[in-house]
Amino acid sequence: MSWEQYFNKPYSGPIKKYLFEILKEKYEKNEKIIERTINSFDMRSDVEALVELFGDIYQSGYEIAFNQFKEEISKHNYLSNLLPPEEKIQIKSNDKIFKN
Repeated sequence: MSWEQYFNKPYSGPIKKYLFEILKEKYEKNEKIIERTINSFDMRSDVEALVELFGDIYQSGYEIAFNQFKEEISKHNYLSNLLPPEEKIQIKSNDKIFKN
C-alpha cells in the first residue's frame, strides 16, 4: 500500500489487522473480498458499523450453536448440570477496533 492510498483510506490498515486477528489462517483466502470491501469505507463510523456487524454475526452464530447444544443435551437428559443457568451467561462487548 502506498502512502497516498494510506492517507486516502486510513482505516484500511486497522480493518485488515482486525480481520486478520479474527480469521487467522482463513484470512488469505478472503483477502481479495476484504480488499474490495474496505476500499468503500471512508469514515470511522463506517468501520465501527462493520465491526459491530461482524460482532452481531458472531454472536448470532454462537447463540444458535449454544441453543442447539442445549437442546441435544436436554433430549438425552445428561450433562444438563454442567451448563450454567442462562442468567449467568454474560457477553462482554470489549472487542472494539478503536479503543476510546
